Amino acid sequence: MKKAIGIDIGGTITSVAIVDENFEISSNIDFPTPRNPEEAAGKIIESVNRIDPEKSYPCGIAVCGLISQDGRILYSAPNLKWKNIELEKLFSGLDRQFAAVNDGSSAAWGCYIAEGNSETENLLSITMGTGVGGGIVLNGNLIFGAAEIGHIKMDPDGPVCGCGKKGCLETYIGGIHIPARAREWEGLEVDTTQQLFELAEAGNRKAVKCWERIGFIAGYILAGVVNLNGSHKILLGGTVASYAGVFFIDTLRKTLIENLLAPEYQHCEIEISKWKNDISLLGAAALLLKRPLNMDANRIIDSR
Repeated sequence: MKKAIGIDIGGTITSVAIVDENFEISSNIDFPTPRNPEEAAGKIIESVNRIDPEKSYPCGIAVCGLISQDGRILYSAPNLKWKNIELEKLFSGLDRQFAAVNDGSSAAWGCYIAEGNSETENLLSITMGTGVGGGIVLNGNLIFGAAEIGHIKMDPDGPVCGCGKKGCLETYIGGIHIPARAREWEGLEVDTTQQLFELAEAGNRKAVKCWERIGFIAGYILAGVVNLNGSHKILLGGTVASYAGVFFIDTLRKTLIENLLAPEYQHCEIEISKWKNDISLLGAAALLLKRPLNMDANRIIDSR
């Protein structure tokens, strides 16, 4: 059976696992993402060699940052403070073939392939974790080097984002920023999104209102994206969406529909991915298991 190793380098956690052609995940290893890129690469290489000592499988790497069109340079990963990193050099110790892609794009490809969405022409994936990522599949082609939805600008005088700019979407609905918004909007003294979720679960109306506001903001922005690229389906993944989505998905859907140009004709489904936290990991491996139509063989780096 064909297999590949998926690697998801997130702003908080890095995950490494073997994924087979039926998209079953096994041999998982998770660890906090080191802030030093060389240290992170070292732990990743160690983990890969532990689950595949024979070096039998290629690796797909999803990174929470902007990657060059050819997949060889990580321009910027704001939540990790990484900039201008040569990925071929950083991961030379893998001693096998690998391909790197933005985690939002990886998630989009994973959704498109593994969730049976190949009949969906245009798909949009949103990952809500430490930050906010996005990915787009158009007619079977994965859009590389773009779809940084979390950095769509909302307010020039808004909160400062990890990228250094003000008023990015991520500063309103990204996990690292949500506690500050909860304090600002409803005066709730929470330190983590998990705490805000637990308050909402316990029936705290102010916490529920915060999640609904997050849904409204996400729906409003995503309506603009759908008006732009004609997405037929939106799938939400990532830690925040996976556990707290129940509190904002309805508001998100309602707001999205209300702000489409012609909602009677623009049929766009939206749901939470069944893969939840694993969607970027799965999509990274899927790049090697079933390549996008437009994925050039030159994107695969051979470090042997």
